[in-house]
Amino acid sequence: MRITSETSKAATVVVGVLLAMIATPIAAAGGGLATGYVVGTAISVGLVVLATRTFRGPGEEVEPPRPWWRATNRPTAGYVLGVLYLLQAVTLLTRLDSVSVRALTWLSVAICVAIGAYFLHSSARLAKAPAAAGHTTAA
Repeated sequence: MRITSETSKAATVVVGVLLAMIATPIAAAGGGLATGYVVGTAISVGLVVLATRTFRGPGEEVEPPRPWWRATNRPTAGYVLGVLYLLQAVTLLTRLDSVSVRALTWLSVAICVAIGAYFLHSSARLAKAPAAAGHTTAA
């Protein structure tokens, strides 16, 4: 399954975010704050994996899988997403004093930094090889 239309991409992201917004407090209410953190993080990471593996941009081959390092169709999108994930990590760091589950907050910070770095790495590689605007299998 590949998602190519902008409307379908937007709908996928909106549904994923709404799912996280609904499931996280329900999980926290049923199993505690730690359970809410785990559920919210799992949904968020799952949405990133789904989007990077199934979304396809204009000029990108639809059927073959992307190389492991390729997160977006164009570098700009990855740079923006990478910076947003790093900003989210900083925001989480500023809240450490007010949360009761510090270890899970640190885990969330690490995950945000890893995802941000992944997007930035992908964009740096795409920017170096403009011919890679289409699908490549180079590692």
